[in-house]
Amino acid sequence: VLYQGARLAQPGEFSKRAFLNGKMDLTQAEAVMDLITAQNAFSLANSEKQLNGFFRDQIRHLRDQILLQTAHIEAALDDPENEDLSYNNMEMSAELNHMLSRINSMIESYSEGLIRKEGIKTVILGKPNTGKSTLLNLLAKEEKAIVTDLPGTTRDVVEESVKVGDLTLRLMDTAGIRETDNVVEKIGVTKALKESEDAELILLLFDLTQKPDDESVRLVHLVKTHHVIILLNKSDLSSDLDCYQSFIAQAYTCEDAQLSSLPENQRERALSLPPIIPCSFLQGKGVQQLERTIASLFLHNELIPKQEFYLTSVRHRDALKRTKESLILVKEGLLSKVSEEFLTVDLMNAYSSLGEIIGEEVGDDLVDEIFSKFCMGK
Repeated sequence: VLYQGARLAQPGEFSKRAFLNGKMDLTQAEAVMDLITAQNAFSLANSEKQLNGFFRDQIRHLRDQILLQTAHIEAALDDPENEDLSYNNMEMSAELNHMLSRINSMIESYSEGLIRKEGIKTVILGKPNTGKSTLLNLLAKEEKAIVTDLPGTTRDVVEESVKVGDLTLRLMDTAGIRETDNVVEKIGVTKALKESEDAELILLLFDLTQKPDDESVRLVHLVKTHHVIILLNKSDLSSDLDCYQSFIAQAYTCEDAQLSSLPENQRERALSLPPIIPCSFLQGKGVQQLERTIASLFLHNELIPKQEFYLTSVRHRDALKRTKESLILVKEGLLSKVSEEFLTVDLMNAYSSLGEIIGEEVGDDLVDEIFSKFCMGK
């Protein structure tokens, strides 16, 4: 067949042909790949909405509104005697506010949408024998990591995706943090610290049967700029919570000279006491409270209605940000009474940015790049 002139299908071949032939827009084509790679019920449902045109329809509605406002301006310029431009400007300002509100809502849904889609990189950190591997097995509901009474059993990073309520955690069990002369264990400690650098959540474990020491202090200072939940394990064997709670409180209220150079959100985290949960992993105590705490850190209040659709593509988010910037320029132009011709330029820039999302104004190079990430064929 190939000898007769046929060729092998390229990645995304059939979705790309459907897009180029007008059978689906670019967001629907992207949803095909999202459906194939969906790892949880949220990703599946969100991608299905996108495939069915929910997001496309929202973008088209915004583009229609922009064209309508552009038409009002051009009509007033062509026939100033019969078209009241000042009245149109009042209407336009109200419509711009409505469009910006909708765009802001979509942009703000991105961070939560990405968390729901891809999961939260979660590193379990602590000294040896604090229960890190036991916690991984408990959350995974199966034996994923070896558990022994010997310190230093875990030498490498053990990764597992686990469901916690509506969220997926990309959970990483790591080597116990301590000074060691063992070359292999030292490599494991280095890996653990490296994984914690870009973690979205750190579960910091302490053993209540052991007093805090210099290593405990180092661990707290190491993680205090991250989202952290502190777990005080073995509460069934010790009731000495006050010692650890006062130690942690002191570590977080003690301002470090280096904090002044950090971004504001990291500085606030470093000075705000994190959630502290007494638990017993062997008895399963504290796990439900841990799950609720994770949800409260990463998801909106359950009393707030959930979004109909969550943005999960950085391409879509960036295009919406450019749209927002252009519409803000239009608003500012209305207030400062700039020439109406300049308003139409910014309106059409917003229109073009929205067109990039659905593929009506997008270059061949970007189309090729998008479909090159698809599975073979598809």
